[in-house]
Amino acid sequence: MGMDAEAIVNVFGIQLAQTSGTMQAHAEASTVLPMQVAFNGRAALTSCDIAGTGLTAPRGSIDGRYGYLPLIEGGADLPPVLESLGVTWQIAELSHKPYPAGRATHGALEGLEVLRSQYGFKADDIASFTVKVPPLTARLVSRPDVPDPSPNYARLCCTYVVAKTLRHGKLDPSHYRDAELTDPETHRLARLVRVEITDNPDPNALAPQAVQIKLKDGRLLDWSCDVMLANPARPLSQEAHLAKFRRCWDFAAEPLGETKREALIGMVDRLEDVADIRDLVRLLTP
Repeated sequence: MGMDAEAIVNVFGIQLAQTSGTMQAHAEASTVLPMQVAFNGRAALTSCDIAGTGLTAPRGSIDGRYGYLPLIEGGADLPPVLESLGVTWQIAELSHKPYPAGRATHGALEGLEVLRSQYGFKADDIASFTVKVPPLTARLVSRPDVPDPSPNYARLCCTYVVAKTLRHGKLDPSHYRDAELTDPETHRLARLVRVEITDNPDPNALAPQAVQIKLKDGRLLDWSCDVMLANPARPLSQEAHLAKFRRCWDFAAEPLGETKREALIGMVDRLEDVADIRDLVRLLTP
């Protein structure tokens, strides 16, 4: 938008006044949860428009007494962040989640996937399934299984998504629709799953996570990870990344078509060369 440094300071100040997003929506598994990200994106555009009129705003929006870092993060070590500017590109740190469920459930799902591929057990072979997770992970996804969950509740319920994976071999977006949500066999299997909290002192840690499966024949199967799959340190393969994207594409409310899908993949692969963002948006329009 051609703004100078002074205008950008005002943009951040105006944005601070509009910041939205608390954990309450997550605690209640509300559909508003993903909307909070959209609210902030909309507010960012509004902040730029308002700053463009010349309106001034608080200057300490980042590190002032009530700025973003003290208010939302509780503090921060800024020098390493400043040193990373222009060196570490955060957009390159992003990836698709490997499973269609709350991120904090993914250790349990990967552990199940790995152990089943190694030992070939079936759902009826399991006596118990235990997931050991840090306090944050438990707070996010250890909610109890309920017989008639909302789709958002189910996605954020570790026992539900493990049960669905046990029942069907993999987790799919269709498992949050209609009769799948109330399927008695799913909820029977969910009763075999237990989430245990470890004594991890890091309040922001999603890992390490561990899975222990006890089979009816007495065998104990163990798996653990220090870094979850699709973390930048363990990125998805290009094949897995595109398989996830194509499956999600199929769930558009209005069909978008294979031609647009493949064109969009090609455009994202050369995103830095796209001169007009409207070319990308057109591919997302039915």
